Amino acid sequence: MGFSHLALAWLRDLWNSAAVAGRARQEALEKELRALEGKIDQLLDRLVDATGDTVIAAYEKRLRALETQKALLKDRIATSGKPRASFDETYRTAC
Repeated sequence: MGFSHLALAWLRDLWNSAAVAGRARQEALEKELRALEGKIDQLLDRLVDATGDTVIAAYEKRLRALETQKALLKDRIATSGKPRASFDETYRTAC
């Protein structure tokens, strides 16, 4: 096996390791999203039971912040964990 084959095998292993790490990041983000959705549900329950205008306004403000955070997490999930191209496609383009 020549040097170029060894280098190619090393690069493929590196690519695969990065893909595994990307999937792990995506799973962590999905877990964070589920926890955030739980917080939103709890806050909505409190909001329904709230009576004072000041309390309601504070809950609504916090809810907007959580919804913004949720949208950002969804965007990060959509763009993480997936390489833009496969190793072979990238290798062919580079050569």
